[in-house]
Amino acid sequence: RRSSDLVVFASAKDRKDTESELHTNFKSSPEEELILTRPNHERASVFSPLPAMYRDISYGVLPSQEQGWFDKPTPGSANGQGYTDVSPDVTPSLPAGLYFDTIEVSLGNDDITTGMIRYTLDGSVPNGRSPLYTTPLLINKTTLLKCRTYTQGQLAGKVSTFVYMIGNPELRSVTSDLPLIILDTFATGPLNKKNKVNACMAVFEPINDVTSFTNAPTLMIPAIIHKRGST
Repeated sequence: RRSSDLVVFASAKDRKDTESELHTNFKSSPEEELILTRPNHERASVFSPLPAMYRDISYGVLPSQEQGWFDKPTPGSANGQGYTDVSPDVTPSLPAGLYFDTIEVSLGNDDITTGMIRYTLDGSVPNGRSPLYTTPLLINKTTLLKCRTYTQGQLAGKVSTFVYMIGNPELRSVTSDLPLIILDTFATGPLNKKNKVNACMAVFEPINDVTSFTNAPTLMIPAIIHKRGST
C-alpha cells in the first residue's frame, strides 16, 4: 500500500500498535453519523445516517461522488466502481423452524420488479450461477436454505439463511420443564473424532414453565459439530 494510506478498522478493539492493524475504540452502527476529517479538522466525508453494513461489502464515496456500496473492497487503494442501491432481502412464505410434515416454501419480495432470486440448499453461498428460483420449494427433510436477490444495476442482496428442520411427528407430544435442544446433522451418519460435520441446532425454551417442540424455537441456526472425549 502507498505510504500515504492508513487503514483503521472501526471495531471498538482499541489497538494502537503502529506495527500491526490499527483499531478504533468505537464501532460504527447503522443510523449513526460518521464524520471523517482531515488533520486541520476540515470535514472530508460525512455519512449521515450510516446505512446497515453487509459482510465483505464496503461503503464509501463512489467515483461519481455519490455514496454507495462496493462488492470489491479496496483498503489502501482508490475506490472502484460501486452501487448506489442494494437489491432487497428475500422474504420466505414460512419462517425458519421445526416442522413435522413436508412443507412448501415460496420466496419473494414486494420490492422486486425486474430482479431474480437465486438459492442453494447445500449451505453454500448463492451466486450468479446458483439455481434460479421460479416455483415454490418442496422441503421434506431438514434443509439449510440460502438465498439472495439480484437486480440489474444494484448490489446483490444480502444472503438470507433459513433453517427448515423436519422432525419425527412423535416429537409433538414431548414436553419438559427444562430447555430442549435438537441437533440435526442432515443424515450424514454417526459422529467421529476426526471430522467436523455440518448441522443445524434448534433451542426451545419453556413457556409458562413448559417446553414443547410445537412452540417456535428460541434459536435456530446452522452449526458445525464434532465429537470430543471418550464418553
